[in-house]
Amino acid sequence: VCVCVCVCVCVWHVHIRVHFVCREYVGNEYALNAGYVQVAEKNNIIVLFPQVTNKIPDGTNPKGCWDWWGYTGQDYSCKLGDQMIAVKKMLDRVAGIMA
Repeated sequence: VCVCVCVCVCVWHVHIRVHFVCREYVGNEYALNAGYVQVAEKNNIIVLFPQVTNKIPDGTNPKGCWDWWGYTGQDYSCKLGDQMIAVKKMLDRVAGIMA
């Protein structure tokens, strides 16, 4: 009896562009045309392009930037910050689909 176990090793790249990348400004144009997708496809790399919104009720993020100054709270710059928790959930979701 021969038992084969296939192991898939996935390479991930999370691309966070800080300024003017919210859907309201660029839609999917940046992700599709910046060259990352083309390189990833040739090298079997999964690329995640998380986006933020500029539609925050208090107006603290009018340009749709990733938080680099603390508008999401004091943990903005670490893995306990809201945005990094959201990115981790995105990665977990994609990994679950691939399992």
